[in-house]
Amino acid sequence: MEIPSTLKIVKVIHAYKNVFNTDFPGVTPGFGASAPCHNNINCEVGHNWQDVSNSVAMVLLANNTRHCSGVLLNNSCQNLTPYFLTAFHCVDVGPGADLGNGNLTPNEIDAAEDWVFRFQYKSPACNGSDAVLFYSFSGSQFRAAFQDTDFALFELNSRPNASTGITYSGWTSTTTPASSSVGIHHPNGDVMKISIDENPATSVGWFQPNTHWRVNFNDGVVQHGSSGSPLFNQDRLVVGQLHGNQNYSTLIPYCDQPIGEYGRFDVSWVGDSTNATRLSNWLDPLGVGGGTITTITIPSITGPDRICATNTNFTLQNVPAGQTVSWAVTPTHLFPSTGRSGTGTTAALRAASSSSSGLATLTYTIDTDCGEYQVQKQLWVGVPDTGMQVEAYYYPICMNEYTYINAFYDPFNANPPGNKASDITNFIWEQPSGVSCFTAGTKNEVLACWFTNPDNYIVRVRAVNSCGQGALRTVHFNVDSWGCSYFSVGINPNPANGNVTIALTETPLDDAAKSVLQAENKGSREFQQYSFNTPPHRIWVVDIVGAERLCVENVPEVNSYQLDIRHLTPGIYVVHIEHRNGTVVRQLRVE
Repeated sequence: MEIPSTLKIVKVIHAYKNVFNTDFPGVTPGFGASAPCHNNINCEVGHNWQDVSNSVAMVLLANNTRHCSGVLLNNSCQNLTPYFLTAFHCVDVGPGADLGNGNLTPNEIDAAEDWVFRFQYKSPACNGSDAVLFYSFSGSQFRAAFQDTDFALFELNSRPNASTGITYSGWTSTTTPASSSVGIHHPNGDVMKISIDENPATSVGWFQPNTHWRVNFNDGVVQHGSSGSPLFNQDRLVVGQLHGNQNYSTLIPYCDQPIGEYGRFDVSWVGDSTNATRLSNWLDPLGVGGGTITTITIPSITGPDRICATNTNFTLQNVPAGQTVSWAVTPTHLFPSTGRSGTGTTAALRAASSSSSGLATLTYTIDTDCGEYQVQKQLWVGVPDTGMQVEAYYYPICMNEYTYINAFYDPFNANPPGNKASDITNFIWEQPSGVSCFTAGTKNEVLACWFTNPDNYIVRVRAVNSCGQGALRTVHFNVDSWGCSYFSVGINPNPANGNVTIALTETPLDDAAKSVLQAENKGSREFQQYSFNTPPHRIWVVDIVGAERLCVENVPEVNSYQLDIRHLTPGIYVVHIEHRNGTVVRQLRVE
């Protein structure tokens, strides 16, 4: 089936050459491309810095070029506004005369607003492999920048959730130099690294005097691609972002140049006294005047993915001090009237009845001095639903052989947690009246029936989880008296335990009957299309839950074939015999 689609282009993205990648000519920024003297964040030297490292991200251009580094910052409201601090010169990369001229053009800002921010890009071990898990956020809004301290501040278009493990780093606007310092960064687009200076930072100038902190790392260095990364003081608070090293020389090995110069946070705090050139009005919406803001972890909700008819507690964790909390659930009909909303960090929830079934959302609303923000969790309430797929294993359904009817719960893995196929404990079937049937599969997900009469049959099935039995799903199946009479398929012996002979022969019909049958059944899946006197060219055998156990390709062009089934364990199998215009399916019992 063809589905019409529409492509809408909302923005054309500008991509610029990475002018900072001068360390190793010809080496593309990426995993393993940094200097050899770096320390992975998951080495021993980084063990005490994991919380703040979770706020550091790599900056990628819209075309996926690894570009710079930066850090997600907390603010005085502690309301999870995703402000991201990086370097001015990472933005000032326009073409021609705009490159590094100290003025950010609309095109440069527009390009920067299309950046991608990659968090948690860490090697899993000290000398480990490339990162296997990270989180990327696309797009942001420009907020402020100041060339004298080389800072730029953006607000991400989307807010990270707690499952990412991302944190919001604390900061201080103190003028006191750090007694020791740590830089966390992505040199040359590599996995996250950590560099340590055990001595006090010193104040130096760049464009203007006393605008930067200079550190001389005892362990590790920084390099191009580290630009914009945070400098943390001894209290794990951000005190600046990396500008570079004014005395960097291409003639000296990079690992022999351990200097890093960071734009001072306290100078950036006031900037050039305008909202567009300072940090204060963005990071201090309460107007407390700076000082110190601590690192926070994103609040998260603990509790199961499914609840039944007994009270179950959910708790909101990591709420900043002084913030008030309320909660509510939707849709309300899934819950008793007295348990749909409340205050505080704990919510006691239960299903309205033993037959309740549906997806719900628990929403915590956190009230701050700057307004509200919300944290949500989806949960399944009660017993399974009836939205399963129930179908016969093959069509048409033939008389006098087993038909396998399968119940597929969440076949496309689209259901929410708490209502997955893995949450189903078993299936309960109501078999057709007057038909011999039995169940199979680890959860009774297969019903095998032997139909002896043509009719329209009704099969019902319900799924069961830890809360109880879901409602019945009703499915109709039609068994025709003529649907399987055009080919004679012989599987002999059957039951068998060694070799079986498979023969595909035509039921005698005159030419007129063949012509009528072919025309009437054109487009059907198998038996009703005819390729008379055509031998099978592929045979495959599956078990009753659909797993392929045997396949023979390029079957010799004869009307019968010896199939070796000695390796099959005893049980019931389905044999598919494919010929030029269709597939014939039959049951085989192995003893």
